[in-house]
Amino acid sequence: MVVINPATGQLLNLENDREEDAVNLDTDVFAENSSVQFRYDLLDCRIDICSPEVLSVCADNFDYNDLRQDFIRGVVVDEVYKYKIFTHIISTEYAARVNILRTYDSVSKDIIHR
Repeated sequence: MVVINPATGQLLNLENDREEDAVNLDTDVFAENSSVQFRYDLLDCRIDICSPEVLSVCADNFDYNDLRQDFIRGVVVDEVYKYKIFTHIISTEYAARVNILRTYDSVSKDIIHR
């Protein structure tokens, strides 16, 4: 589940643990944002665009095991860096996560057959 500011697209919270029964959300999120949207129907295509400063943060924190779990959660929750993460949700275009050859084959066929 993701929590997004729908006006700006800013990612306010990210929860990837499907076994959790509850979501912990700081109440400051509601005070700082006039509108908050909870989304649980999105697929993460794992397409990331970042500034060069993000690479230096990753280099400084080499103990991150997983970019999604550790780094993004750290940036969203930690106020030290003052970085913001923004989302882009597509509804009419096509995007898919490709991490194995079978998925690549399926996506390629989808694109070829439009």
